[in-house]
Amino acid sequence: MDCIASALSPICAIAWGEFAMGYVGVGVVYNVSVDSTPRGYIRTDTNLPKNFMLIINDDDFDTAIESLRGAGFGDAPWSYGSRRNPRLFQDEKIQAIHQRVAHEYRNLDDNSARFTFPPESGVEERAILLRSSYTHLSIASVPESRFTVMDNIYYPDKELLLESFVKTLVREPGWSQWVSNLGMWTIAYVYGQLMVDDAVLDSSSDEKAKAWFDDKIRRYSGGLDRTTVTKRIGRNW
Repeated sequence: MDCIASALSPICAIAWGEFAMGYVGVGVVYNVSVDSTPRGYIRTDTNLPKNFMLIINDDDFDTAIESLRGAGFGDAPWSYGSRRNPRLFQDEKIQAIHQRVAHEYRNLDDNSARFTFPPESGVEERAILLRSSYTHLSIASVPESRFTVMDNIYYPDKELLLESFVKTLVREPGWSQWVSNLGMWTIAYVYGQLMVDDAVLDSSSDEKAKAWFDDKIRRYSGGLDRTTVTKRIGRNW
């Protein structure tokens, strides 16, 4: 992580995704991605983090990209949903699978920039920069007390992270595997594992996000069994 923080400095970034969930205490995350199998989508069991996702203020986004490139990070323009560069595979069936995966993550890919770490770092995961307008979370819009700050990296608390996931999810253009992943992150992991309060979004002005969350946790219809929901990984929320 020091490698990214140093490369981005003085730009500040907010941890997000698997990276941020690991910090607040979530265990193993299951994501649907594709590697080299010709069978189709596979569920990838990973110890956090699989990717280092970081939110960058929109005004700093282009500068952050150039900062990583200047520090030896390599462009990784293939989709978030593909663990490896699809160009490495000659098999047409595998390439077709990667194309389908890219469609599932198109909106995320359009709002992010993806990089491989410098070879000398030995890190195999990717660094993924996200626009603050896409994740509906920025340092300027939230009191600093909601973050744990380490150098120029801000780690949101579990409630703030959940709120950002939900706001992002409800504004996706339609169902996709990315929407399913966001739903799992929100309900099975942050809400289910970390025992976030049912009223976490009550003070939010985002009625769409509140309605989605209340529905998924069955807030007014008996409630959701958190012990059960954390075991039902892979459900399309």
